[in-house]
Amino acid sequence: MSLGEAVAHIRQTVTLRNIYICCATLTMFGLGSLALLPAVAKGDPQFTGLLLGSAAAGSLVYAFFLSPVISYIKRMGLTLSLTLVWMGSWLVVSALTEWLYIQLLALFMFGLATSQAMVTCTSMVQVLAPVAMRGRLMGLFSIIGFGLQPLATLVAGFIADRVGVSTTIALWGLVAVTIASGLLAQSQWRGWNVIKDAPLP
Repeated sequence: MSLGEAVAHIRQTVTLRNIYICCATLTMFGLGSLALLPAVAKGDPQFTGLLLGSAAAGSLVYAFFLSPVISYIKRMGLTLSLTLVWMGSWLVVSALTEWLYIQLLALFMFGLATSQAMVTCTSMVQVLAPVAMRGRLMGLFSIIGFGLQPLATLVAGFIADRVGVSTTIALWGLVAVTIASGLLAQSQWRGWNVIKDAPLP
């Protein structure tokens, strides 16, 4: 089975298509913003470490405490979209404040969201992928999840150089919220139950 057939299958399947959109949004406008944190810290290595450590702490808390709870949620379309709204909103908060503790809190909350979104996207692709396409679909997922990060960093740096770091981070957060809100407007995606409902056509 060719790669083109796998791409066509993604385009024709609402759930898979939206999951790939969520992954691209997470990578481009979520994880891509982390490259700007040294500039937020004005090159201070200790400050940079605190910011990155807060995001990492959020991921760690999700893995140990929230992941088992999230696994019981069945409306994954709604959950993924709200997670991206949460992620983007906290990015905006981190960009608009200069208070260290608020920035650390915002990035902690951001870390919770990014881990939740990535784990959910990965698991749902594996669940929904036909056996004959699973390898190709996961390969495309990896390209989006990891291959977009250098591009995201390049674009973020280019824009930050022209409009400012904080403005760029806030803009990235707003774009993520906008995309997630667009997905929420789809009633099929919003009401999709991973257990009860068959994959959407």
